Amino acid sequence: PARLRLIDAGESCVIAGIGVTATRAAHETLERDAEGFHRFLGLALRIGGATVFHSGDTIPFDGQLEEVRALAADLALFPVNGRDALRASQGVPGNLTLDEALALAREAGIPALIAHHFDLFDFNTVPRPEVEAATRLSRRPQAVAASVGMAYGLDQSAVERAP
Repeated sequence: PARLRLIDAGESCVIAGIGVTATRAAHETLERDAEGFHRFLGLALRIGGATVFHSGDTIPFDGQLEEVRALAADLALFPVNGRDALRASQGVPGNLTLDEALALAREAGIPALIAHHFDLFDFNTVPRPEVEAATRLSRRPQAVAASVGMAYGLDQSAVERAP
């Protein structure tokens, strides 16, 4: 109703001074509903001069890098639980792998990444130590593994933009 603002991929709006841009997401495939709207979305939020991008559940797809790069995000939140034949055979749609998430952030020029959507369900995860080890080693983007109950902040002066 009146408090809801509906947008589709490629559309932007401003809500209470926060810029919102929707992007396509492919939770295995790029899909549209009967009305032609994308079923899966990512959202970029522009707040106080910083842009934070949450990709939504997604795997790599044609045109993704260009869409993400155009956001000029300062921080990305990407799901890293991956995908495989076993989960697909059980009807569990996949997400980016950790390597894909790190590469997408790096190639899109996003300087910081919070890797998430792992360690949630026994049947659909990658081991936390694996994510923590890989994020510790990543220099570009600077990356951390999400932790329940942890608050994260973005110090733009400390974030070096990729060339």
